[in-house]
Amino acid sequence: MSLTAAAELSRRALLRAGAGSAALGVIPTALHAQATWPTKPVMMMVGYGPGGQTDFAARSVFQSMQATLGQPVVIENKPGANGNIGAMEVLRSPADGHKLLVANGVMTLIPHTVSTPMADPLLFTPIGLMLQSALVLCVNPRLPAKTLAEFTASFIGLYGPAGLPADIVAKANAALNTALKDPAVAKSITDRGDEPGGGTPAALGELTKYYFKLWGDVAKANNIRAE
Repeated sequence: MSLTAAAELSRRALLRAGAGSAALGVIPTALHAQATWPTKPVMMMVGYGPGGQTDFAARSVFQSMQATLGQPVVIENKPGANGNIGAMEVLRSPADGHKLLVANGVMTLIPHTVSTPMADPLLFTPIGLMLQSALVLCVNPRLPAKTLAEFTASFIGLYGPAGLPADIVAKANAALNTALKDPAVAKSITDRGDEPGGGTPAALGELTKYYFKLWGDVAKANNIRAE
């Protein structure tokens, strides 16, 4: 075989290899497109029974969110242990965005007052604030909280399991904010004396951290136990 013929065969082999690599490169892209979240119904876990404030928060936004996301949003009530049963289920679920948690501020208090293992609120991925309620008005003057905003721990937020990808967080947050800007949704919340939430995942994360530390300090300083 001449050098010219050998060179031509090598060139053709390289071209075939390159074409194969290009084809393989398309596969992950196609798979990623098919796997764009959500790919199936999204479950909103509520760790309390139907009819309560946390359940209301989920039901006030789920219809608008499913219209935005293009997949059903299903509410599952799993009451027990001050919301911990449902919270632990979400915390242990795959970080694929198909099982989310609707949780209230009690999640930041209870771990400081019981000896049984409770879900650490700081392990969840914050998505967005759903609503806020001013439910507590009378406090001991020795508590560190000096204003209503500081004391109120009855906020309700939407969380995902640890490690939820940023693109899923952003999409879920956008759908939640869209729902909360709907006049009918906002009215249903204010009619109950609450304030619609909204905002960024980071804002909910900071709120969760703030109250987790606040209630930890309060429980320790006053030896508060729920057992």
